[in-house]
Amino acid sequence: MKILTITDKEKSAIHRLALGVQKYNPHLSIEILAVHPKRPDNSQLLKYKELAEWADILDFQYWKTALMLLEKFPEFKRKKKLLTHHNPYSIWESDWQDFDGLVVVNQEQKSLLPNAKLIPLAIDFNFFKWNPDYTEEKTVGMVAARIEGKKGILPVAQACKELGYKMILVGRVSDANYLHEVLRTGVVDFRNDVSDEELRDVYKEMAIYVFNSVDNFEAGSLPVLEAMATGVPVLTRRIGHIPDLYNGMNMVVRDGQPDDLDDLKENLKNLMEDKEKRMDLREKGWRTVLTRSDEIRAREYSKTYHKIWSKSTLVSVIVSTFNRKDILAKVLDRLLGQDYPSFEIVVADDGSTDGTKEMVMKKRKKSFVPIKYINTGDTEKYHLAKARNMAAIEAEGDILVFMDDRFYPNKNMISEFVKNLYPGYFLHGNKGSEKCVFVENLSCVYRQEFINAGMFCERIEQYGGLTQETQKRFQRQGFRFLYVNSAQVRPIFSSHSKWTKKEEIMKSKIILQKMGM
Repeated sequence: MKILTITDKEKSAIHRLALGVQKYNPHLSIEILAVHPKRPDNSQLLKYKELAEWADILDFQYWKTALMLLEKFPEFKRKKKLLTHHNPYSIWESDWQDFDGLVVVNQEQKSLLPNAKLIPLAIDFNFFKWNPDYTEEKTVGMVAARIEGKKGILPVAQACKELGYKMILVGRVSDANYLHEVLRTGVVDFRNDVSDEELRDVYKEMAIYVFNSVDNFEAGSLPVLEAMATGVPVLTRRIGHIPDLYNGMNMVVRDGQPDDLDDLKENLKNLMEDKEKRMDLREKGWRTVLTRSDEIRAREYSKTYHKIWSKSTLVSVIVSTFNRKDILAKVLDRLLGQDYPSFEIVVADDGSTDGTKEMVMKKRKKSFVPIKYINTGDTEKYHLAKARNMAAIEAEGDILVFMDDRFYPNKNMISEFVKNLYPGYFLHGNKGSEKCVFVENLSCVYRQEFINAGMFCERIEQYGGLTQETQKRFQRQGFRFLYVNSAQVRPIFSSHSKWTKKEEIMKSKIILQKMGM
């Protein structure tokens, strides 16, 4: 699946968010293009035209850019289109009926656009990490993509001057006269257009982070999340996504207006002079943002792309493998020809050393169907259950189909499973023999039901017990097992494991007896 994500400007918060979605969705082909919403240059427009032709889905991350480009290039209105509202005021600019999907970033927006998908702002915890060495300096920090009056920077600088605190301001100049007025306070250390690495280090210098924008101007603020993730206590107004984050204990929320200097000074001084409270806010703020991961946000966008592309329920086909690269390649080719309109492939590799990963990566680049790859990383032991469970966790489909790498699936295998699946059922398919008994190596189940029931048992670390344990445990939880004759595969070769792995089978049976299975 090919996605063109269109942002407003490089280095903007919107652009950084798009980079996170790209980073954590390697199974998708995502290109990111920044196009200025008011003054696009010819090179941006030409690149947009080229990439829009290439893309399956146009993912607009800024409403002004979206409307401008669709007006200039009406031929791309036929494409599947997604629009994310990052601004509270943009919701009223149109009815947005021309878009196949809408995304909002906070609950207030969701209340105004109830049919939109809520995907909250998030940050990369692999980059913005907890700082154990909290500063002893009385330094206040603010980060603003654009230095302008609506950010409420000047009142914070004036408060710091009167209280005798230092202030660090990070951002890019939008209003030079306003910045000059801020710098005239004499307490502001201005860091212009810093890199992400420099920004990360700046948070280590802050004792308090302040968010002081005017009402109805911002739908969120990434620096609030970054500050909390790195352990900087936050003083803020009730704006943007603050109502979604605030639990009464994880930040200080003041009721005054941005320019209410007395209220600002009082709250700033109370927090700065109470180190015990600041230390408490550090911990509680960090715990709050644990649910705001770039990786989870990227996953939600991936699921949204699938829903835009097809109204059918997404299915994740989990193919387990070990050191059978050439056979797996042929199986993947057969899977790509399925007649079901909405599925992904998750290769569950139990420690292959034959170049399986490299082969899968090559297939992924050429495939319209998203292909994910996971590996247990253990080349010595039998971790089939673990490999499948890891794949089930990474899977995005509401329905899981498990199959081994030694089966060629019929073209309608997925469709036949989906057609016969109901809640509380564990289906198993036709492997080209007369046997109708359950074996999990060609099976289908709802993903959340599978996870809730405990998935596959990772205590089975050798061949010969996984099927029995799975069936008995799921039966005890009320599952019904149904054979679907029409969900067919053709074995590439027969498994002789039951004749060659008798010692492993014996050990598995002993474990099952001890488990009461």
